[in-house]
Amino acid sequence: MDIKKKINNLVEKLKKWEYEYYALESPTVSDSEYDLSLKELVELEEKNPEFRNIDSPTLRVGGFISEKFEKVKHKIPMLSLSNAFSKEDIIKFDNDIRKELSENISFSYSLEPKIDGLSISLIYEDGFLKKALTRGDGIEGEDVTENVKTIKYIPLSIPFKDEIEIRGEIFFDKKSMEKVNSISEKKFVNARNAAAGTIRNLDSSIVAKRNLNAIMYNIPESIENNLFKQSDVLKWLKHNFFNVSKYNKVCENVDQLINEIKWFQENRETIPFDIDGIVIKINEISLYDDIGYTSKFPKWATAYKFPPKIVSSKLIDIKTSVGRTGRINYIAQIEKVKIDGVAIQNATLHNFEYIQEKDIRINDYVELYRAGEVIPKIIGPIISRRTNECKKFICPKTCPSCNSILEKIENEVDLYCNNKKCERKIIESISHFVSRNAMDVDGLSIKIIEKLYDKNIISSFIDLYKLENKKEEIISSNLLIKEKSFNNLISQINKSKGNSLERLIFGLGIKHVGEVASKAIAKKYLSLTNLKNITIESLLEISDLGDKMANAIFNYFNDCDNDELINSLINMKIANEYFSKWSSSQISNENEIYRNKKMVITGSFSTSRNEIKPLLEEMYGAKISSKVGPSVDFLLIGNNPTTKKIEEAKKYNIKIIDKEFWK
Repeated sequence: MDIKKKINNLVEKLKKWEYEYYALESPTVSDSEYDLSLKELVELEEKNPEFRNIDSPTLRVGGFISEKFEKVKHKIPMLSLSNAFSKEDIIKFDNDIRKELSENISFSYSLEPKIDGLSISLIYEDGFLKKALTRGDGIEGEDVTENVKTIKYIPLSIPFKDEIEIRGEIFFDKKSMEKVNSISEKKFVNARNAAAGTIRNLDSSIVAKRNLNAIMYNIPESIENNLFKQSDVLKWLKHNFFNVSKYNKVCENVDQLINEIKWFQENRETIPFDIDGIVIKINEISLYDDIGYTSKFPKWATAYKFPPKIVSSKLIDIKTSVGRTGRINYIAQIEKVKIDGVAIQNATLHNFEYIQEKDIRINDYVELYRAGEVIPKIIGPIISRRTNECKKFICPKTCPSCNSILEKIENEVDLYCNNKKCERKIIESISHFVSRNAMDVDGLSIKIIEKLYDKNIISSFIDLYKLENKKEEIISSNLLIKEKSFNNLISQINKSKGNSLERLIFGLGIKHVGEVASKAIAKKYLSLTNLKNITIESLLEISDLGDKMANAIFNYFNDCDNDELINSLINMKIANEYFSKWSSSQISNENEIYRNKKMVITGSFSTSRNEIKPLLEEMYGAKISSKVGPSVDFLLIGNNPTTKKIEEAKKYNIKIIDKEFWK
């Protein structure tokens, strides 16, 4: 047998054994036989590298060293899910869906365990795994392809030759988690952190040794691949050698759904991997567009979260800190306790009135719980365990950072530091400005911000855009930044200049103003320049804004100290426009024909679909569908559009819009 044929035979044999062992949990050969065959393949490939297959199982060994992980935009955003916490929430979810559908339309539910891991997107081309992306912020993820190739539960090639995206979860099962913590110097506190930390390791050989698991459950463009039910998607995945959870269920009605959730809740400890709830989806994918989406979540799915575990611990002390708006925060320091495998030493106490109302005292034993990734919350004291050592917490009178006298605003429960020169407020405001959901400057940690501030290199977020001129000073000042890191940081800062206006408004850290309000403000005013001339009356025309928020925004843009910052941002042309590349001038009378119409998009564009879709939805009120049908009004085509969609558009006499419209 020639060498090339021998290598190919070994590859096919090892791939078959991997699938039997990892996906089917039904191995047909011993571990030693597999190891010997893999060793033989490694030796043959080393001597004959020209015959190495791009889907060779030897890639599972790892050895690729990355300097960093590049960010890549998702073709289709990876949306998060709304949460349900009770039987009543599930019934409401069912009722809300029925309101969106005609009475004669029947549907079922697909149930899948909500795995405590890391979401992943796999892109296959010509049958081979080409790219693997983390969820990131849902719009943009990190390219972790080389690390994902080491995971034996993920096929390196599949018997499907068209381009396709597969989504799922990477995680540690309970046995692997125990093994990793038994041999690793760094002890992981829970499976999610362990999976996230491992997949982002720069050395793929370390990833390979940790034996990560992976379960796939989603094909974003399922309709385009003639998969009209979630149960069909799961069957397709299994048929194409992906690992699929054996705990998936289909329920015909809400009563059956509630019973199955109860079963999972009672039996979660018997499942070999950690789950923190159940993902519920409408099984009929063809109904998704009719049911619709909110700005953040699909309406056709939700995540039922198991009730949080309540534990008790001793409250050692209560510390205060000041945030970017000057609000005083109260943190309880407690004796270390574990919740769901996570070691907890701090918990939130909301505000002083909460501490008073609950009569929480230092040295009390308290009950607390942790929901999701947020800091744990204290429910209240265990009065039966109170002793004479327990003492009341005295309300703070001065800022823990600058010692300024704290002020209480009428009709608000919180205390505030109103000193504009408070160092901690400034540092926290800069940290917020560069955070992921604001200007997203990767690599600028709060520790580096503190050092830059202490060295008088920056005194506000506007100084970040002047750092390029202070390279030598920064690198020579022992600020945790080396030359390569500095260059990467400057690249990220310059990239942030092109962000859209809503990100900038959120990044300004205006009191009471979150992401939703920032987007609404950006949509109305379209540029930072226009915001300099706002009035209370015009702000109150925005439905998402109330009196308190409108006053906070008006006061911010009419503050003399902020005026210089705003002018600097405008002069530097930093994130000055809504949707950055789009402006109201693009909406001509001619284009009004697209208003409130149902549209399908196919092909690629010079501008990301992530910008085209919100423009259509928000500026035209369009409804975006993934499926061409008789109810669709327009098909928007870009480069390399799907032939099938064009043929269907012609079949239903749907008008086709050329990409020239979007230039």
